[in-house]
Amino acid sequence: MDKKNASKRSRSTACLKTEISLAKQLEKVARMSFSPISKKHHSKTSLSPKNSSLHRSKKNFEITLHKSQIFESKDTSPGASRPPKRTRLKVPSKELLSKKTKTISELPIWKLLESTAKGSGSPIGSTKRMKPSPPRTIVPKQSLLFMPQPGQSKSHQRKYIKTVSHLSSHSITGSVNGKPKPQNQDSYIMLPNFRKHKDQTLLAVMDGHGVFGHEVSAAVKGALPVFLSKNLSKERSPSGSPTPEDTVNKLKRALIASYRDTIRSLCNKKAIDVSYSGTTAVSVFIHEDICVCANVGDSRALIGRYEDFWTFVEISHDHKPGIPEERQRIEASGGRVAPFKDIYGQYMGPDRVWLKNEDYPGLAMSRSIGDLVAASVGVSAEPEILSYRLTQADKFIVLASDGVWEFISSQTCVDIVSQYYERNDPNKAAQVLADEAFEIWKKDEGVIDDITVIVAFLTSCNLTAKSS
Repeated sequence: MDKKNASKRSRSTACLKTEISLAKQLEKVARMSFSPISKKHHSKTSLSPKNSSLHRSKKNFEITLHKSQIFESKDTSPGASRPPKRTRLKVPSKELLSKKTKTISELPIWKLLESTAKGSGSPIGSTKRMKPSPPRTIVPKQSLLFMPQPGQSKSHQRKYIKTVSHLSSHSITGSVNGKPKPQNQDSYIMLPNFRKHKDQTLLAVMDGHGVFGHEVSAAVKGALPVFLSKNLSKERSPSGSPTPEDTVNKLKRALIASYRDTIRSLCNKKAIDVSYSGTTAVSVFIHEDICVCANVGDSRALIGRYEDFWTFVEISHDHKPGIPEERQRIEASGGRVAPFKDIYGQYMGPDRVWLKNEDYPGLAMSRSIGDLVAASVGVSAEPEILSYRLTQADKFIVLASDGVWEFISSQTCVDIVSQYYERNDPNKAAQVLADEAFEIWKKDEGVIDDITVIVAFLTSCNLTAKSS
């Protein structure tokens, strides 16, 4: 019996060693096979020929803007699906997994590969939730404006409104091979009490790209609030008391007009070369409990909610060339959508926008402010507008540049910020979110993108007490 038991124990020990060895070999092969693509192939712009006929030309800029129909009024359905994530299959290191979460570190390597291959999001950065048991219910990306809560009438819902109580931001300049970049190309806007109205707040994040991207994002930062203030003043209030629908339509018209005015002012700035440089621009305007988001590009805005557990609502869509509607517009304008092709003829990285018979500009987004050459083949600067009605469940708003969303999912973002919402510390929330993104970039890439975060905490306001 002892010999049999000893034989069984030796066989089980041998099997265990074999499984551990197999897991290590799989991890080694996975790291070699699925190593992340260098950021030089993921940068938002690629080649910039100097002898372009569109180089620094105001007249041609206006022509190309007309061709791309950026001023065409288009109401994009807010129910549109989010484009697929960039293909980056990664196997986190044991140290990082054990540092972030015990649950993930206990998974075998083939489970980690399976989860990332299915696009379920990187397991890196998982954090503790308020109530971990119930399944996640992601609120669909649709306008929740004027939608009463179950068992509540609209009149009851209007007893309380949401307003911004605390604001904070954090921005980190990117680096190349450990050396900081010459300048941070991100810009942001935080204007509480906008136009001297206590219940109005303007937030925006601009992510510049290209040689002069920092100048373009700074120009948008200076122009957008000025034009929005003017256009809101031009909007006439309807006779009688305005309905919430009237307010939303007024804000939408003012935001669209302000983006167009900003583009025209950028066209007149001869000192800024926008041939191959541009910026994203995601802005959120809050009026009492009405939230309207205007977005151009792949920066993102979301709302963190708490109903038994933390979840989120994305109030902007990332504009990528691979989206069917965006691809159709670009190809109809004479452009070409395809990933970057290396010297061996292999495609790698996300879809990009190219001239039909040329390998430039290689823009990795389908909408942008600036980018003269890309605008000539269908890249649009027309903002997509989504509206949202803030409810008691909505706790905070986050706006961030692509430097955050490259590796951190919307849910992970909410998990991080929610910890500091409970402590009423927006400064720490913005800093930790930006630092978390920076650390993942540093482990994964030789080039680190600029990172900018805005966090706005929301509070309930008694509408009856306010009106009295």
